[in-house]
Amino acid sequence: MDALDCCKFKGLKQQQAATQIDAFTIKTASGSIDDNYNVVQPHISQLDALPAPNVFHSAPIFLSSDPRCPTQAIGGCSDPTSPVLLNQQLSLDTELFSGSLLVNIKGFPGTPSRAFRNSKWLGQTVIQGRFKQHIAADELWVGQELWNKPLLPLSFQKLIFSTAAKIFSATSRITTQGEGVGFLNPLLAMAQLVNVAAPGSEPCLQGEVLEDARLLAPVLADKRGKPIASTLRQKHFDKAANLAAAQFSSEHVYTFVIGQSILDMMQYRLSLGGLLNLDLCPILNGQPLQMMCKNIRDNKTILSVLSIMKHSSKATHNQGSLAPLGLSGPRFKS
Repeated sequence: MDALDCCKFKGLKQQQAATQIDAFTIKTASGSIDDNYNVVQPHISQLDALPAPNVFHSAPIFLSSDPRCPTQAIGGCSDPTSPVLLNQQLSLDTELFSGSLLVNIKGFPGTPSRAFRNSKWLGQTVIQGRFKQHIAADELWVGQELWNKPLLPLSFQKLIFSTAAKIFSATSRITTQGEGVGFLNPLLAMAQLVNVAAPGSEPCLQGEVLEDARLLAPVLADKRGKPIASTLRQKHFDKAANLAAAQFSSEHVYTFVIGQSILDMMQYRLSLGGLLNLDLCPILNGQPLQMMCKNIRDNKTILSVLSIMKHSSKATHNQGSLAPLGLSGPRFKS
């Protein structure tokens, strides 16, 4: 089937003389809006989030609300074609949560340096607000779910997902079959900073967020009654029994700072220490990257944002080599 039959580009057909679409890039014909327009193609369920090419004139990245979450409103808007603005505090409302969202990506124009207090971070997502109901802490997980099958052998999928997941916490869920393949980590074991406060005492998202999760459990205070370090909180909730004993209430204001150093969203690359350095465009089969937190019991989301990129595939189609998969590093030299 011609991919144009299933792509819902609003107004794009009228603006382009001809369009060729494949799993990796969209190339416009000469004389159209942007002769160098390239963008990954999402799963059919996410095509409504695909932007017009002119949005990439100022930056190589476009963030959108996930069309799979129609009840999610970011910045007061649930339309997936509207951008989720970077470096700005936006309202966030979903079935389970109401509050604010702030997304910073290193290298994006206007990103404040204070957003990356950890110099290794490549991206930071901050969620603040109140839950609409009590939720068990072991039901909220964060990670990546891919709705197109990665163009990798199953063994490599398992290696990549498990290695990436273990960077964030020892506890993880790996899925390599069916839809929604990827990895998930418990929110409380993964988040770099967690702050739980009474309404009116929550930290400013544009300022410094300090670790303080004492309202979650008494054990999260030290002998002097002060908050324990974030690393100790992560270690505590990396144990299933401790995670199962905690609960998010609807009375407190929660602030979660989720930083990561493995996904370069400006370059569309994944770096797993010295093991792998991958060009994700050919590997992920057109799947956007994702910023997601959900309840694994009922699949209701706290947040789901897609990161769609202007990216030219540089894969070389050499038979008998792993180069077409974008793999590099000492283990994958031809």
